[in-house]
Amino acid sequence: MSEEEQVDGKFDYLKAKYVFRFPFTVTALKWGFGLGTFFGIHQYIKSRDGMASMRWFIWGNVLTTLPIWGFFMMKYSFYSSALRKFESEQSRQYEIQGLTRVYLANKMGIDPECSDDDLLKEYQKKSEKIKEKYNLLDELLVGVDFSQFEFPK
Repeated sequence: MSEEEQVDGKFDYLKAKYVFRFPFTVTALKWGFGLGTFFGIHQYIKSRDGMASMRWFIWGNVLTTLPIWGFFMMKYSFYSSALRKFESEQSRQYEIQGLTRVYLANKMGIDPECSDDDLLKEYQKKSEKIKEKYNLLDELLVGVDFSQFEFPK
């Protein structure tokens, strides 16, 4: 796929056949039509010139529809990208959680499909065994005053 095709594909959602799928497109058109009508009527009352009134209607319609639609499109894009990012982070977190669980189960030599309670109980048993193994060393180190020793820097 060439770079030009990638750029074209990136902005496909702005093609006319896709623009009307957004409900805010109709809202922006309604606002643009309303404000353009207001500008056109105001110009007609002010100058009694039909062509000037028509120009104000058309340009008022275009120049109010586009910013309104742009605002709604930016809001839509922001929320959709934020949701996609949240969903990907959430699925990644579930994946990490599952991999951590499988790793712990394999390291402790139990079935990875066991329940969380069984895994936690086994983890607590292993922790107690490690504490018992190093309990004597902990008791000996508690009585040592390390300030008497000089350590290399």
